[in-house]
Amino acid sequence: MHAGVPQVCNAYPEYLKINAQFPLAQLIESPTAALIAEAVNKILKDATLAKQLHEGALTAREVYNWQEEEKKLVQIYSRL
Repeated sequence: MHAGVPQVCNAYPEYLKINAQFPLAQLIESPTAALIAEAVNKILKDATLAKQLHEGALTAREVYNWQEEEKKLVQIYSRL
């Protein structure tokens, strides 16, 4: 995500949530060789999709980073 590289990920609930907000991955139902190859090839062959996923990753990294996580952790620790 932080490098802006499009991803292929399992369609886990958390990944579905992130990808709905920031399209950055081709989601697959199971990690079989055929599905992984199909998803990777789709990204490689579709320049528009690759660009969309790249841009989504760059946008997502502004939310999913240690600077933002630090704020959450400090709030949690301050309540302990």
